[in-house]
Amino acid sequence: MALQAAIDAPEAVGRLVLLEPAPSPAGPSAEELVRTAVGPALGAAQAGDVRGAIDTFMTGVCGPGWADLVRERLGDGAVERVVRDSRFFLADEVVAAMEWPVDEATASRVAAPTTFVYGTDGATESHEETTRALAGWVPGAELVALPGVGHAMPLEDPALVAGLIAERV
Repeated sequence: MALQAAIDAPEAVGRLVLLEPAPSPAGPSAEELVRTAVGPALGAAQAGDVRGAIDTFMTGVCGPGWADLVRERLGDGAVERVVRDSRFFLADEVVAAMEWPVDEATASRVAAPTTFVYGTDGATESHEETTRALAGWVPGAELVALPGVGHAMPLEDPALVAGLIAERV
């Protein structure tokens, strides 16, 4: 949403720090991610299996240890909250991200200083590919690779992510 705001209302955005944004088209590995995780997750959600959908999605984008990480960082009931609160995410947000077109011409309209961040230990190459492409399209963008984290980086190493953001705002 912040990237789209910077495109639509550049005067309203002073600085961007974007953690593995997910517009389309995504990197070449995105097709594999959609085939193995996103598509099956959406299918499970449509069939009413929200728990299975979230597990499939989160395992695909964050790795098989996602539930343990969520429990460790957010407490014992956190996975249940994720499942309970994920219906809109699965029905609307994931689909919207897949349909959100950002190409080089559109991204080149971002005027705000922008930092794109990806984790080097991600469950998929898709996030890195997409983040690198976007960083190449936004004028003067900074690209930062964070070691030891993946797509769940704010949970995996909150201090590292917060420090990176604090340095840039």
